[in-house]
Amino acid sequence: MKKRISLLLVFAILVSSTILTLTAFGAEGIIETPKVPLNPSVTEKAKVTVELASDAKETVIGGETIVVGTEFTDIPKDRVSTATITYNYSDSFTFNNDVVIKGVSGASVTNITDNNGVLKIGVNGLSSTSSPFALEFSFKLIDKPEESASISLKSVSAKSGKDKDIVVSYREKSVSFTTETVVPEFSNLGAALRINNDPALRFGLRVEKDAEYVKAMGGANFSYSADNKMQFGMLTIQKSELIGELTVDTNGAHNEVFKAVLAESSSEIVFAYTIENFAPNTTINTTAYVIRPYVSYKTESGDTIYYYGEVKERTAKFIAEIELQSETDTKKINLLNKFTK
Repeated sequence: MKKRISLLLVFAILVSSTILTLTAFGAEGIIETPKVPLNPSVTEKAKVTVELASDAKETVIGGETIVVGTEFTDIPKDRVSTATITYNYSDSFTFNNDVVIKGVSGASVTNITDNNGVLKIGVNGLSSTSSPFALEFSFKLIDKPEESASISLKSVSAKSGKDKDIVVSYREKSVSFTTETVVPEFSNLGAALRINNDPALRFGLRVEKDAEYVKAMGGANFSYSADNKMQFGMLTIQKSELIGELTVDTNGAHNEVFKAVLAESSSEIVFAYTIENFAPNTTINTTAYVIRPYVSYKTESGDTIYYYGEVKERTAKFIAEIELQSETDTKKINLLNKFTK
């Protein structure tokens, strides 16, 4: 009798428990709670932070060079082994092809492609350190740029030392600038002969009094001196002595910084560099000179930007032969003929 009562009690408890469970979770049935392991295993990809920066001010002057840096920080435990960085940049910039890797030893640039405003740089050998590292290189703004320019990170991919992909997190993805044109239009006038009793060879530079000229000089009618932030000059060198490009840094080149104007009108000014005592003889007549005018501009920071004009090559013989084609004066023809021998 006691055993029967005990069984009925157990049955009643089970039924009561079932009813409570159905009531708590609804009539559709019991919802099971998922089992959660004591030590969950969560797989996360390693991350690295990338930031783009530049040393340039908000306004960049045409002809100026700016340095761009791409820094990798928050290096993951597996470290970064290789990276490929792709940039977009404005048409007003030209890449100087001078990539340097900083902050890591043994790293190297695998390849560089630069085409239609898209620059791609590959880097490997980075896994020797877990320290932050950076790529540094430069762009030059063309002499007469558009009103604004920018450089941006199009994409960055990185792999760990175990050749696993690393997630890239961007802190700063682009840099932009307003631009300013400061150089006026100028041209290489070539050379001319002075054929009187004091013969000379003269090289000329013509400068337009355009908006950039007026702005730089403070007006169309200026008092030209060595104190002007814009200066005009002429580079000359004998062709036989020229190695490489003719610039203010060329060994053996004569750099004539003009201190006075040869001729002036309301629309232009003309400068000239003259080689005196240029008496005709066989050697002088055929000596080839390479000439190149330039404009220099001193920025607010004290740096000097050089704007180079067209390169021309001239001999006294060539100039005399051109002049003879239109000369009708007998005396001048005789003097010019002395330079053609």
